[in-house]
Amino acid sequence: MCYIIVSCMDPVSAIRKIHDLVDSDYELRNSIERYLIANLNETKNPFASTDETRAQLSKEIAANRSRTLSPDKIFDILDSVKKSKNAVHQPVSDPVKVAFGGGLVTITCGEASIKCSIIRYKLLKKVNEAGLGALVRRYYVLMPGSVQWSIDPAIYARLHADGYNYEAFASPFNSQLFGLGGHYCSVYTEDSAYAGIGNFFAKTTQKKLCGKKIVVNPPFTEVLLSRAADVAIELSRKGSSIYFYGPLWRDADFYTKLSSVPGAIYAEMRPGEHRVYDNIRGTFTAKFGACVFKF
Repeated sequence: MCYIIVSCMDPVSAIRKIHDLVDSDYELRNSIERYLIANLNETKNPFASTDETRAQLSKEIAANRSRTLSPDKIFDILDSVKKSKNAVHQPVSDPVKVAFGGGLVTITCGEASIKCSIIRYKLLKKVNEAGLGALVRRYYVLMPGSVQWSIDPAIYARLHADGYNYEAFASPFNSQLFGLGGHYCSVYTEDSAYAGIGNFFAKTTQKKLCGKKIVVNPPFTEVLLSRAADVAIELSRKGSSIYFYGPLWRDADFYTKLSSVPGAIYAEMRPGEHRVYDNIRGTFTAKFGACVFKF
């Protein structure tokens, strides 16, 4: 079942209300971000939930008893967005404003804004300055946070030197291969203006990836990790080389599936033993365990 409730609230306005409620709660913001990303992959609309995504967010909200927000309060806001599948693809009429400060750039379009590094801003501007307003709006409604973290750029540099030129899960704001002349898969088809090649789960995109060397670093949700493992294994059977990076969840479906791949090279890193990259914070030590399957 897919839930979409009709109302007059604009997507950006809905996310601003969510920010006002949960901005100081890091874990809850991450939960909502994962929910929006999962919806977008499942229904092509971040605000159109499924039974599974809805149940997962409810579970995560209820897991921490110190939270005063009920799932109903969150869903009342998220469900208030218009029914249209193109809710986040509306024409942009507001001017783009750019502000520099603290070594970062804040790109604003109307009520939507996103921070990024100066280097990333210059890259986006060079590739497609006219599309910046629509780009900011698209990603603002996904509440970008930890899902936008990527593997240490030093590892990406080594992988790129070894011929890995595609990322299975990235965005114009966090793709590490984009700046090296590579390509990436993302949740929005409009990202083709910034070297995106489509959604990793789309059959048309998978055809483009046959025989390629691919870095697969899915959002850390069990559903997406499991689906990504299925696609990665299938692509490997069609000649693709896979570098799959995920959380150290030994009891998860994706871990079981990848462990059964013949000849897969495995490595794991415990909390504090590896580094990740955020386009705002830079490179920092990860507090979570991770694993890599290369096949």
